[in-house]
Amino acid sequence: MNPRADQRLTELGLSGFPTTFFDAGYGQVVGGSTNESDYTGQIIYAGSREVTTGGLDLTVELNWLGGQAGPDDDLEITVTIAVRTDLVFTYPDGVPEFVAPGEETAFDVVVSGAGEGVPVPGTGQLHYSIDGGAFVSVDMVESLPNAYEATLPAVICEESIDFYLSADEQANGVTYDHDTSPYHAFTADVIDTSFFDDFETDFGWSISGGQWARGIPTGGGGEYGNPDPSSGHSGSNVLGYNLNGDYGNIIPEY
Repeated sequence: MNPRADQRLTELGLSGFPTTFFDAGYGQVVGGSTNESDYTGQIIYAGSREVTTGGLDLTVELNWLGGQAGPDDDLEITVTIAVRTDLVFTYPDGVPEFVAPGEETAFDVVVSGAGEGVPVPGTGQLHYSIDGGAFVSVDMVESLPNAYEATLPAVICEESIDFYLSADEQANGVTYDHDTSPYHAFTADVIDTSFFDDFETDFGWSISGGQWARGIPTGGGGEYGNPDPSSGHSGSNVLGYNLNGDYGNIIPEY
């Protein structure tokens, strides 16, 4: 096993492999029990699945060796663990949804590694298409290593623009963000807002149950991904589920 993978498994509390299983319906890790028959019903329906957790790709293959899904039946379980070498594209100020006619539109792009992925500085590119035309590729302006400014070209009224981003990863070469489903921006010089709520004021939303609440998130959670934010997008408040941490496993619909 890769030492980095072994360290990451320890951080995730997955030291129980191969007697730690993935449940059939929700993609999270269940385990820590010595009674494997507790999970038999879920495992038989799981088949083969791939779960991405942090910097790891975890693939579980299940081979039913016979029986009638009882606790004494035999399973052959293969767990494949690979450290990811992906790139992650983030947009500190968001991705443009509208552009002003006749003006260029710039936005910030940060490229970072996932798992053992290493971005190559100076390789960031913007790829754009105007009104369904051929895509044009241009270099983004790098202000710091792997921190870029992307600039969409000026377009006229009623035109739209599709775009995606790319950068090189040290081992795997070019990596794309949204190349199969490009971002889309409309041209507009006036935007009428029919309703807006930044949740700083209580407008009396009806909450259907569980831990939904309007308030200031505490930055908790993160056991199975990134932690919650510690503030809203434009102010202090958000409307969210469990502002103090992760939501529970297998919760009902709300």
